Amino acid sequence: EFYSRKDLSAWMKKTFAILFAVLLTVTACSKFEAAPPIPETAVDRAEALDEQHKKDEFARDTQRFSTEAPRPYDVLEYSLKGQFDWSRATLDANVTITLKRDPSLRSIELDSLVAQISKVALTSGETLPFTVDLAKHKLTVELPSTLTDETVSLRIDYQVLGGSQADERRRNLNMILPRSGDPVQTRVLYTRSEPTGAHAWMPCNDRPADGALFSVEITMPAHERMIANGRLLKDDVVGQERTMSYRTDNPQPTYLMAFAQGDFVSATLMHGSLPVSVWARRGVQVEWDAILNETVREIALFEKLLTPYPYEKYVIVLVPEFGGGMEHASITFNEETRSSQPLRGDFGLMAHELGHHWFGDMITVTHWDDLWVKEGMATLLSTEAMRTFDDQKQTGFMMGDFFNIKNGDAIRDPALAPSAKYTSGPYGRAAWFYTQIRAAIGEKAFWGALRGLLVAHRYGSVSSEDVLEAFRPALGEARYNKALASLGSHEMPQVHVVVAGDVLTLSLDDVEDTLLAPLEITEMGVSGQQTRHSLLVSG
Repeated sequence: EFYSRKDLSAWMKKTFAILFAVLLTVTACSKFEAAPPIPETAVDRAEALDEQHKKDEFARDTQRFSTEAPRPYDVLEYSLKGQFDWSRATLDANVTITLKRDPSLRSIELDSLVAQISKVALTSGETLPFTVDLAKHKLTVELPSTLTDETVSLRIDYQVLGGSQADERRRNLNMILPRSGDPVQTRVLYTRSEPTGAHAWMPCNDRPADGALFSVEITMPAHERMIANGRLLKDDVVGQERTMSYRTDNPQPTYLMAFAQGDFVSATLMHGSLPVSVWARRGVQVEWDAILNETVREIALFEKLLTPYPYEKYVIVLVPEFGGGMEHASITFNEETRSSQPLRGDFGLMAHELGHHWFGDMITVTHWDDLWVKEGMATLLSTEAMRTFDDQKQTGFMMGDFFNIKNGDAIRDPALAPSAKYTSGPYGRAAWFYTQIRAAIGEKAFWGALRGLLVAHRYGSVSSEDVLEAFRPALGEARYNKALASLGSHEMPQVHVVVAGDVLTLSLDDVEDTLLAPLEITEMGVSGQQTRHSLLVSG
């Protein structure tokens, strides 16, 4: 996602272009003069990250765009209280689920992989009958016929195992004990909720369309700490025990709900009134200042380009055996071996997950075919954040050739099955598509349209058409229609470079007419002066 320069033939073509003093301003070959070649290991890591992002996004979106009919109720809040017993590898907990329903509804069906449910009751104390079907991952609660309230609160008392990911009922409550070969012998417990993992550690309506407030209170040994979504409400130490609790200010889907517990140490840097923190297991060597300074820089950049950061805090939680990163609202979980001592590619991962807090968390998308809206933007934002590394001369190039694009992959392809949609189309090509619009309408109009989109759909969802409608006034009708049509295009425009003696010939093929911005060619003299400026048109 962050590098696209593995193809040596492409390198050679661009090198020829530089040698013959031809500058393509949209694809910006000038960066090769400023940046050294990227080591093969970095390229490989970037490609692995690209594939991991696609895999994670597909898993999450499988649930988000489920064709299952919505349940006939709306959850308003989950309030979880619990204590993890490390000796028994068991979370003893209760969750109060407050929901709004039609008073005639006689039963509540929830998603649940919790095998041991001891009691279900109304908050008034009345015990309710229930059935558990682990094969179907369902918990059904019967409501009394005398209950006429529209808003109902159910308390569910239960136990859930934590531990090995090999056990389906344990894999979403990860308990990491001291491991052979790990120089840090510190235990940690954390949730994995996406795409449909929340109901493995908490009975819930595990469907992203039903967002709710989330609060969690955990009691633990006094030397341990807990981090979760939302604002810190309590941090009390009594004797050998500590109790901490958090609560969100805004509804969010269950796949974004998360908490982690362990012997954590942390560091915080304020960005105005926003606390930005990094949490890690005690003993892990962390470059605290590097991570915090870079994260605050990225937040400031995205706020300048978009809107104020949409949550009450931002925390990067470094945990073992995680893989990649996950943008839970206000708390991103990252694999500790990737991000504790970050390289440029790790900073790119951080920027990608941070970018999703605007495009993916604050606003999401309505359909499988719209996933380019968030993935293309997270890819673009990550690349924009990396400008400090890649455009050190501040030339302002748009990094159009940084994006990993496979010719033939469309941005939006309704013909593909959901699992096949996660190509370079919604990622690199969508980022390139955004860049084309940016080049066509200018910086002010581009970022202004995105800000308007975020404000209009705050904590809601958008479609492909909503996004293009935001750009429509600046694009004009002709380019708007061209942009809409190009979402389904498969062939990328290609510039062919031919060298014959001292003659350099460039030709452009844009067979599906997808270029929204003209391809500008500047010829430079040996001493650096501009000799001619022209446009390269298709054919």
